Amino acid sequence: MPLRDLYDPLYGYLRNDTCLIEADVLVHRPNDSVRDSGCEELSQQDIDTFFENLESEIETTETVSSQNVKEALAKVEETLDIILGQLREMFEVCKNSKLELNSLRKEWSKYEAKVKAAEEEENNVAAE
Repeated sequence: MPLRDLYDPLYGYLRNDTCLIEADVLVHRPNDSVRDSGCEELSQQDIDTFFENLESEIETTETVSSQNVKEALAKVEETLDIILGQLREMFEVCKNSKLELNSLRKEWSKYEAKVKAAEEEENNVAAE
């Protein structure tokens, strides 16, 4: 698993600066079917070796301190706040623009009605 997945809060591997690793190990008692299948039996030593190797790999893997994670999350939160502020401003501008457009539509409708009335009056005068 890539480290970025481990640190990604969406995956939920890290909680409260803790990573819990669980493993289910199923060991079958030797019987004729296991012996005949060619499968090897896991001994306690095999299991211990597995977990020792896992611990060693975890210790040698590049890690990020909880302080680094907190600082990174703070920067992300700050950036999101800035973006949210910009979105709010954009929303206000759009809302005000919509109000202005609606006002202009009403004005335009009044103007069109006056033009139509003037044209009708002109046609009536021309008809007389």
